[in-house]
Amino acid sequence: MVCSMRAWLLGLAFTVVMASAGTGEAALLTYTLDGGASTITGTLNGVAFANKTFSMTQTGNPAGFHNDSFPLGPYQYEVWHLDGMVTMTITDVGSFHFVNPTDMAVGSYSNSLGGSVVQAGVGFGSTPNGGSDLSQSRLYTKTDFETPFTLTGLNRFVIQSYSTSSGVLDITGQTQATGTFTAVYAIPEPSTFSLVGLGVGLLGLWARRRRS
Repeated sequence: MVCSMRAWLLGLAFTVVMASAGTGEAALLTYTLDGGASTITGTLNGVAFANKTFSMTQTGNPAGFHNDSFPLGPYQYEVWHLDGMVTMTITDVGSFHFVNPTDMAVGSYSNSLGGSVVQAGVGFGSTPNGGSDLSQSRLYTKTDFETPFTLTGLNRFVIQSYSTSSGVLDITGQTQATGTFTAVYAIPEPSTFSLVGLGVGLLGLWARRRRS
């Protein structure tokens, strides 16, 4: 009976703790850009590849998204991004990560003229103005990145060089096609853990009653 009561109390305490944690901070999200049928051509550490599909991913806390806004010629350029390690996979080539958080990060950008958005995208960008993104019609902000989503759009990859853990990635060509950009919880939501805790508590109570 003592063990059953202990299990019930442990389950109840776990439920309360996880429910409280769920209101304390944003859950980690994994952001993934799948280029779909779009391809890239270039070299990685001097080894050539051609017309390969690719994907990019990053996991982070959306609370860390921050904003940069500045004039760019006649346009107002605005960026929301989350610094962190971005991993890229190129079909038949391999996986690697970008060596500097400022070289590639998940986020969104827009160019506005007279208050109207003329170009926007979401995906993974770099400084200056590189990366891969999906064309969109508006700027996505921090709030948009805080919960799971799925977006589609025409994918592009900026032709330039990038420093990676596998050497220099030099993009020399691309083909554009529809891609997807998704965000999913990196771990089960706190509410899921709460349900598990509640289940443990109920099992403990059931065992206690059975032994009584």
